[in-house]
Amino acid sequence: MYDVGVDLGGTKIAAGIVDDTGKIIYQKSIPTLRQRDFTAIIKDMADLVWQIIRESGVSLETVRGIGIGSPGVVNLEKGEIVYANNLNFRHVPICAELAQYINLPVYLNNDANCAALAESKVGAAQN
Repeated sequence: MYDVGVDLGGTKIAAGIVDDTGKIIYQKSIPTLRQRDFTAIIKDMADLVWQIIRESGVSLETVRGIGIGSPGVVNLEKGEIVYANNLNFRHVPICAELAQYINLPVYLNNDANCAALAESKVGAAQN
């Protein structure tokens, strides 16, 4: 099984597919173009996710879900970016918006929390 990770940043959106060991199978990034409305940015995120799934050869049926790491203040329960200064986002329901394009569970957390979790699982801080 695989998982998709999306790193939403002020200058780029990076997405990758990882396997059960945390190994990155495929990754790609695109510019965020942050001056646009959040709906256009989320559409680009969806297109990027579809692109990496297609180009990696991983079937959608083997993908468990999508995790988004976002800057700023997030509401995990609502799947909402409450405030992200570098994106000019306020109360953006990013999980629900992305799920409109891809029929997979979508999860959200702060990007620093995501980085710390990754380090503890497969990086320098494991064990």
